[in-house]
Amino acid sequence: MIEHLSNPGEFLERAHEHLGDCGRVVVATPNPFSLLRSLYALFKFPNTCSNDEHAYWFRPQAIRTLAARNGYVASEFELIADYELDNPSPRYRLFARLVQAFRWLIPNRIRCNSVLFVLEPSA
Repeated sequence: MIEHLSNPGEFLERAHEHLGDCGRVVVATPNPFSLLRSLYALFKFPNTCSNDEHAYWFRPQAIRTLAARNGYVASEFELIADYELDNPSPRYRLFARLVQAFRWLIPNRIRCNSVLFVLEPSA
């Protein structure tokens, strides 16, 4: 949800104030470089975002930098291919099935459409 916030740095700053000794912040956000998002941008330009409520697109290094500026270190990073087949769009379902069928051919960095980080307070 961090891509919806008007000030993601302030969110991390405030979260830091509420974490206990072993607290973590889990951040999941769309992968702006995924095949799905790139094709969407190509075919829908200039309306390149499928959700108008997104205020930001975060590349992985931007999350790491934002975390460091707010007193965190990224302890874990995961690319997630979370294509759901319950989307009502026939085009989307076809795309998701093709990605699943040919996943071994497509590099993770573009196949995976979400990014997940676990942030720990830095020492």
